[in-house]
Amino acid sequence: LADVSREPTLSAQRTVLSTAWGLISLACFTIACAALRRIRGGTVPQDVGFLDLEAPTQYRMVSTAGHARATPLAAGDTVVIYGASGGLGQLLVQKLALQKKYNVRAVVRDLERGRDLFKGYDIELVEGATTDPPSVTRTIAGAAAVIVTTGTTAFPTMKWFQGSTPAAIDYEGVANVVNSTPDTLKRFILVTSIGMERKDQM
Repeated sequence: LADVSREPTLSAQRTVLSTAWGLISLACFTIACAALRRIRGGTVPQDVGFLDLEAPTQYRMVSTAGHARATPLAAGDTVVIYGASGGLGQLLVQKLALQKKYNVRAVVRDLERGRDLFKGYDIELVEGATTDPPSVTRTIAGAAAVIVTTGTTAFPTMKWFQGSTPAAIDYEGVANVVNSTPDTLKRFILVTSIGMERKDQM
């Protein structure tokens, strides 16, 4: 027979984990705001925008208020993508590479896998991880735009036991990137899967 005595404990654990995930998500948003303050002279703008992936020939930030005050990117600028081998990361790398306007630097933890994923694309493929501060400093150097698409599972999986916990990836990793942003930075984009509903659309 099933051990029903464990059910309340499991339910309590899920509640605690759900609460922890919410706090981590809030922390990530706070870090992103800190990055915006640093980039935009000490203020958090009210027109925080989103990346327009539908634009066929340009990489741009579209403001929810109708305009973006951040310095626009120029042809030849370096765009660094962390989490490039993930689902969304792959799409961003390919989309930007096909535009042939920017130097796309894809950061992956496994170079061999990265070469397989992006074979035929004219990009700069580098090895690194947001959880490794020295590699972040090396891979982010000279970046005009940084896109962080890293993430881990919301509930305990083998990834957690291998060190990829929400605290390590979504908090410490993002903090490492924010703290390493160079003076050349014009745009900082933090992507999360919170509220994602349209799984079959970009």
